[in-house]
Amino acid sequence: MNELGKLNFIPFTSDYGFKVTFGNEKNTVFLKRALQALLKLPHKIEEITFLKNTFDGLIKDSRSGIFDVLCTDEIGNTFIVEMQGIAKEYFLNRMQFYAFQSFDTLVRKGKFDFNIKEKIYCIAILGTNIHEVESYHNIISLKNQDGVAYPSTIQYVTVELEKFSLSADKVKSDLEKLIFTIKNAHIMAEIAEKPAFWEEDWLKIPIGELDIRTLSPDRYRAYQYWLVNQAEIEREKEETQKLIVKSKTEGKIEGIIEGKIEIIKELLKEGLLPINSIAKVAHVTEAFVLDIQEKLKKEPN
Repeated sequence: MNELGKLNFIPFTSDYGFKVTFGNEKNTVFLKRALQALLKLPHKIEEITFLKNTFDGLIKDSRSGIFDVLCTDEIGNTFIVEMQGIAKEYFLNRMQFYAFQSFDTLVRKGKFDFNIKEKIYCIAILGTNIHEVESYHNIISLKNQDGVAYPSTIQYVTVELEKFSLSADKVKSDLEKLIFTIKNAHIMAEIAEKPAFWEEDWLKIPIGELDIRTLSPDRYRAYQYWLVNQAEIEREKEETQKLIVKSKTEGKIEGIIEGKIEIIKELLKEGLLPINSIAKVAHVTEAFVLDIQEKLKKEPN
């Protein structure tokens, strides 16, 4: 069991934690406020309706359907919310796929009328980084080469938790409160001096849902399953890092060898140094130099 097994609060980022916070159909106060913050909406979301969150048979590797959360508001806007501990390969393409499925539904519903006034928001909360920018919160929309925004039905939002580093006393906006809570609630919920903003109802309620000590046996088992999956994710992270290091190391070695080969070729062509001297200059064996010499003889002039 890893360190997470010693916690008394389930992380937001677990399957179970996400389900009872963002996916809580009985109490949508948190979800509505979270969506407003993530999308920086100028208006309040009054109502949320949850939709079927699967497109059966479309992809084969989804955990429990395609979407973690799929819902609409009172004016028909669609919200797709995904939580990923590790962003899978081509994750941005996957987000587009998710959004296009909803777009296709709206078009067909309107009998192929493309004058769609409703919006589709595809939101991803990620435990790993996918953008080469410093910002932990990115709203991605359709723009031209000069940065001029074009009207678009679809908008994408990403949150990269690893990049968020604000301490509780520096947090001010709803967006900052939300991301701080998602990242830290499971490791800070027991401390005596909790952030003051955790007393706000929209955050207090979901944090309460994550208290392991109040779980039923079935819910506790679900949490244990998540711990096992999390351990696998951590191992996957470690293996990925090892592969990256290995790849960089091998790349450097290959570059050094290629450089030595070019030097040896030039010296052989000049014909001014004997084989043993060339080997010393390039810090290789005489056999290595002789091998290159034989290959040079076979190359066309």
